[in-house]
Amino acid sequence: MTFQRTAAILAISLALPLLAQAKAKSDNIDMEQMSRDVGIFENVLESSLRHDTGKSVKQINGYYLQNQGVVFELSVRSSSKTWFSAFKHSNDVTNFIQVDPENFEVISEQFSEFGEGFAEASREAYRAALDAVREKAEQVREVAEQEREVQRDIRDLEREKRDLSFNQRLQEKDQQAELQNRIKELEAKITQLQSQQKALNGEQQSIRKRLEEQKAMQEKQQQAAQQAIQSTLDKVLSQSLCDYGAGLKSLPKDQYISFVIRGVIDDKRVVQVYSKEDVQDCVSGKLKAEQLLAKAQNYQF
Repeated sequence: MTFQRTAAILAISLALPLLAQAKAKSDNIDMEQMSRDVGIFENVLESSLRHDTGKSVKQINGYYLQNQGVVFELSVRSSSKTWFSAFKHSNDVTNFIQVDPENFEVISEQFSEFGEGFAEASREAYRAALDAVREKAEQVREVAEQEREVQRDIRDLEREKRDLSFNQRLQEKDQQAELQNRIKELEAKITQLQSQQKALNGEQQSIRKRLEEQKAMQEKQQQAAQQAIQSTLDKVLSQSLCDYGAGLKSLPKDQYISFVIRGVIDDKRVVQVYSKEDVQDCVSGKLKAEQLLAKAQNYQF
């Protein structure tokens, strides 16, 4: 028997008791007690979130994953149908001319979950933003229509010029001079209209640029609002673990407490993973809530 084979057998023989111990540890979990602990902590989270954020979180669902830990899925009231998404997903700014006013009371209700001041500010911001965008979009539409009219006039004059140039060759000399004068008049008008068309195009592009800048600003405001909501949730969840995490007593110390949050960021979940050991340190006072939050794993999926 070679040395390598002997070492491999020895390593396996040492690992088997550890694996058996881990399996026995997981098999010894009282699932009925675990279910009770998870249910109680669901109620704790619901109360904490209602106290600090109103009705922002509309659903909490907790469950246990064997050998991994407990997971709490939180569904936040979505603002995806507010003016934020209208700005984000509209590629043609002139579409805002046709947008019907949204129900301001619905918007107010969505944002009132985070405080009446937030709701009023969001309602007023929506009105102001939509009015400003509509005004500029109407300007774009009007300038574009003027540009189209000028282009039609240029085509008509050029057509008349071609006809006169053709007829000039068929006329007597005295009539040719008269037609030549008319052609020069047409050329002057065409040049004038082309200059006007260029100015209108520049004006239209300038308005569109300002609209795109406003759209970018609104997207930044959306991101700031999302960050504010997520920051509030972060504080509530980490503090709840520090205050009440001891209630998850049936969860093994080497496993985890995870939160999966939907509705804050469009089409993405925010995932936070806390180790039971860190939570116990916070419960005992070794860590503060903000330190516990800093040690958590955070990512979007």
